Amino acid sequence: PLRDGPDEGLLVGLFTDWRDLDVSTHHLQALVSVALRTADDVRMRRWTRGRITQTQNRILINLVGAERNDKGDGFVNVPDMGCMRPPSAGGRASCSVERPMEVQGWQLGPTEWMLHLKLNEARYPPAWADRFTATFRQVIEEFSRDPFAPVHPVGVR
Repeated sequence: PLRDGPDEGLLVGLFTDWRDLDVSTHHLQALVSVALRTADDVRMRRWTRGRITQTQNRILINLVGAERNDKGDGFVNVPDMGCMRPPSAGGRASCSVERPMEVQGWQLGPTEWMLHLKLNEARYPPAWADRFTATFRQVIEEFSRDPFAPVHPVGVR
């Protein structure tokens, strides 16, 4: 639903491609500034076209927002394009391309998301994965409590 011009939100295209976007941070940044800068970079098209030869070197992040259902009493993921819908209870989100890491997320309600994380075990061993998921969860919780918290808290490595 984020299109560039008048009436372009009515256009539908079923395309399979991706964009490469590098996200850099520095010690003075707040969490919200990273989110806003990333959104602005996407909106202003400051990305490069993804290349199949780079797939094994790039992390995939795919977040699918939900829209209000017709009754107005809940949210629904509208597109039905393979991995676009959240997996059923006990189901799995899977993609066939081997990347070092994939983060897929689906909005289930105004403040509820389902996230699936897939890591290449050879590149990210279980101990690293445990630390990463704990930190990832901490960042999400901190962002919801205090979006102006620093990206790199003092004394934390």
